[in-house]
Amino acid sequence: MKAAVLENVEKLVVKQIPDPELSPNEVLLRVKAVGVCGTDLHIYRGHGNYNLDATGRHIPLTEQPQVLGHEFSGEVVETGKEVTSLKAGDRVLCDQGINCVSLGRDPLCPYCATGDSHQCEHYGEHGITGLQGALAEYIAMPAPNCLVLPPDMPMALAALVEPVGCVLHASERAAQTTARYTLDGDERIKNILICGAGPAGIYFLQYLRTVLHFEGLILVSDIRKSNLEMVEKFGGTPVNVARQDLRGQEHHHGHDDERDQAGGQPAQHEMRDRMRAGAREPRPDPGGCYRHCELAQRRAGRNVPLASVTW
Repeated sequence: MKAAVLENVEKLVVKQIPDPELSPNEVLLRVKAVGVCGTDLHIYRGHGNYNLDATGRHIPLTEQPQVLGHEFSGEVVETGKEVTSLKAGDRVLCDQGINCVSLGRDPLCPYCATGDSHQCEHYGEHGITGLQGALAEYIAMPAPNCLVLPPDMPMALAALVEPVGCVLHASERAAQTTARYTLDGDERIKNILICGAGPAGIYFLQYLRTVLHFEGLILVSDIRKSNLEMVEKFGGTPVNVARQDLRGQEHHHGHDDERDQAGGQPAQHEMRDRMRAGAREPRPDPGGCYRHCELAQRRAGRNVPLASVTW
């Protein structure tokens, strides 16, 4: 099959690779749509390497090339002999994270046993930690990692469920964290700063406005004109940090809750400079979307507005 193989930093080659071999609990998918994440760009540019050997050594791309792509949807073309939940022709989206449930391990590790499968002791991610990603014609995935799509959900929209799942996961974790300021407590959050108006930042903005119905000030910082225009469209207050100082934007109160969606150190330093004492700084865990994918899928199916963002 054809695949886009990252053979070295910034060296992406389309070439033939062996077809995936199915394990008994896996399905073979014909890939239909793939999102390109900031993590993909980090790996491509050599700014990140998440493929480690048993000793913790980072395995270079020249030693083990990587097929990227961890936000994807596809069509089942073949099932392993133990798979009963899926059949050929099913349209599915996938959680790229491999855990005890994916592997059929018994007993489960302590993390999987308590629902934190993204912290699994045996965790791996397709397209990130050396496992083949979806920038290929086909990919083999464990059946428990696949969710059947509603009949009317486009494949491209299904590929965006994974980043939405990360937003839901980060928001749930933030809500569970003890903090001085909360969305529904005695001391309510009044101001929220989102650093970065990329896909995840826009998803956070929509989640806060459309799902949580937060009516306070939401500042979203970026330097890209088109992204800042989208912020305004979805109910946020855009701040071009190349031209505007964030100080004063929140009426001298500081931010009670901040969301880092830029992924870079400058944004992280900016957030800490602007945070109010006792504020929270939730960030999406790239591997924490598993139990939120189905929820995000259902919300998308109910026509909750989700931005169609081009990476």
